Amino acid sequence: MASTLNTPTIPRSATWIGGIALLLIAVLAGIGNFGSLTPLITAGDAATTAQAIAGAEQQFRVGVCSSCSPRQRSTSSSLQPCSSY
Repeated sequence: MASTLNTPTIPRSATWIGGIALLLIAVLAGIGNFGSLTPLITAGDAATTAQAIAGAEQQFRVGVCSSCSPRQRSTSSSLQPCSSY
C-alpha cells in the first residue's frame, strides 16, 4: 500500500513568476544605483555632490527608492537609512 504525504506543491508557473520577479528586482536595483545615483555623486567634493543632487532631485529620489527593498519601505515608521550611502 502506497502512502502519500500531505506536502504542498508549488505550481510551476508560480516558480517562474518568482524567478522573473527576482531577476527584474536585481536589474532595476542596478539601474537605479549605477544609472541614477553614481552620476550625481562626486567623491571627496560634498559641494559638487549637493549641487548635482539639487539640480536633479527627481533622479536622486528615484535612485534612492530603487536602492531600498520593498520590506524596508513598507515597514519603516521613522526615517531610517535604507542603504550604506
